[in-house]
Amino acid sequence: MVKIALFFLFGIFLRVFDIKKFHLAKFLNVAIIYVSLPALILYKIPSIRVSTDTLIVLIMPWSLAFILPFIVILFSKRFNLSKKESGSLLLVAVLGNTSFLGVPLIGMFYGETYVPYALLYDQLGSFLILSTYGSIVTAIYSSTSNFHIKTIIKKIILFPPFLALMIALSLHSSNIIDIFEWILKPLSSTLVPFALMSVGYQLKFKVPQDDRKALIIAILIKTIISPTIALLISLAFFNFDTITKVAILEAGMGPMITAAIMANLANLKPRLTNAIVGYGILFSFVTLPIFYKILSFF
Repeated sequence: MVKIALFFLFGIFLRVFDIKKFHLAKFLNVAIIYVSLPALILYKIPSIRVSTDTLIVLIMPWSLAFILPFIVILFSKRFNLSKKESGSLLLVAVLGNTSFLGVPLIGMFYGETYVPYALLYDQLGSFLILSTYGSIVTAIYSSTSNFHIKTIIKKIILFPPFLALMIALSLHSSNIIDIFEWILKPLSSTLVPFALMSVGYQLKFKVPQDDRKALIIAILIKTIISPTIALLISLAFFNFDTITKVAILEAGMGPMITAAIMANLANLKPRLTNAIVGYGILFSFVTLPIFYKILSFF
């Protein structure tokens, strides 16, 4: 946890002293998406044990993507949130940071053996949900966005980590990846420092007084209600093993930065959205260890 906190704080430190011409945030994100994450997927996924127990990391994110929007809408109506506030919450209070934060934190909580399950949760869950559901939300709640199915499909197919996942799944139980271990292993090891520095670097905390109600609601939904629902679903329908616990903790990860970027591009309360991500991620550093402790009793 100390190592993770130090990388995170180093990202904040770099933001304070960064010279804009370095474009550090862009460099970190490109390195993660095009190098670190694909390398980790190719290195870890082929060794995963496919069974009915692994279905939870595929079912859970889609279940939450169906349930949480209704909760957001109920809160929005109850507290009279504006259309743009609701649109912002439908993105950042529903979608979690399951790769940049999820991978290093799952590795910390349960060890490297369970990182592949976090990757499956992220790529076949969070990423696909962002590409489809996220596009629909921005089209509905923004007057400038349009929903184009061809564009979404192209975006999914050409996304480097998703391409790496398709290759990795096709090479399941194959020894071919072992030949490239000498390069995949060191490249994949860059994900944790790059991802945590990127998250720390991009955090913003300023929020207008009028938006604080929406901020609290979003953090409550993402860091407490979401993992609680995941826990209840797991108790009702799944065997309670470590893979199930991975899915529950992934459900409680702080808000997704990429979802915030999508909300900002659609002009859905950018300052509120950025504050939700910033405070939500920091708050998740408190709630995730609590849920981890709770799960240890099962």
